[in-house]
Amino acid sequence: MLPYRKLLTCDDCGHMHEPGRLCPNCYGENKKITQAMQESMVSMQGLSPVEHEALPVFKGEKVNTKDGFHEGKRIFEVPTERPKWFSNRLTIKSNVTTSSDTTVAKPTNLA
Repeated sequence: MLPYRKLLTCDDCGHMHEPGRLCPNCYGENKKITQAMQESMVSMQGLSPVEHEALPVFKGEKVNTKDGFHEGKRIFEVPTERPKWFSNRLTIKSNVTTSSDTTVAKPTNLA
């Protein structure tokens, strides 16, 4: 059996992984964060159906709220620090347009 020579180095953590596959180390870390978020949500609201969108607040972050909601989203606290890959923008819908004015850009100076 020959050794596998087509390994890549992960840009984030430096561990080796096969091409076309996730880095096992980064996947394990992401899985831990996801499980912590799920456990926090279940401990907060049990197995009841969710009626509002959820907003994760990680350890060390502050959100000013009196009723447990922020901008219509239910806040749940995650007992770990926010990972660098989980930006605040991940919780914002990207398909929402902010303006009703749309314009069509037409190409100019085509061949």
